[in-house]
Amino acid sequence: MNNIKGLFSGLAGVFFYAVENIIIRSNLSGLAPERVTAYFYIGTVAVTLFLAPFAFCFKEWFGVDFTPVSLKIFGIMVLCILVEIIADYMYFRAYCDGMTVATVTTIMSFLPIVAVVVEAVVAWKMIPVRVLAGCLLVPVAIYLVNSK
Repeated sequence: MNNIKGLFSGLAGVFFYAVENIIIRSNLSGLAPERVTAYFYIGTVAVTLFLAPFAFCFKEWFGVDFTPVSLKIFGIMVLCILVEIIADYMYFRAYCDGMTVATVTTIMSFLPIVAVVVEAVVAWKMIPVRVLAGCLLVPVAIYLVNSK
């Protein structure tokens, strides 16, 4: 059951990222990427502060537990937020540099390959053959999807 829920959550995330790509390209690509990134996170903080009073309901409604985390976990979350801000800036920069939605999303298709390679380098471990084969199939799939 968790695999199906995870699949639908992942597909919903992909759908919303696709919608975001179209909105960014059609409405925000003329702005400087620094402004888009700043506005994006200012908006995120504003929405979070607005929704914070409702957080106590999440456990009851969705089963999400909001118990406090350790300082180490909090530090890791802050690091992830900083990395995400840099990633979003570069993502917005691609649109501001004139790339199309199709091109940016195609580049984003390489995310799993980059993640596998970075994890292998950081952890100093070999990439399993099965995972390596999957990484090699991503460019083939991208080529087939984008070929006419």
